[in-house]
Amino acid sequence: MKNEIWLFQKGFYAVHITDSKLKHKFDFLKNFKLITTYFYPKGVMGWDFLVPAEMYNKTVRLLKLGA
Repeated sequence: MKNEIWLFQKGFYAVHITDSKLKHKFDFLKNFKLITTYFYPKGVMGWDFLVPAEMYNKTVRLLKLGA
């Protein structure tokens, strides 16, 4: 699964990432909340974060998805 962002509920987006460096950046952003960690037998394969809608543009820039 690639980095993705989608509407989760009114006022929030869910973000899926697979890059541990990007996860480290998200950990230090005030309004980003880790909601899921995906594991494979050999370790972690991805994370989901909950992001407020007002942080959408910043999130897209961090993901380098372009918008």
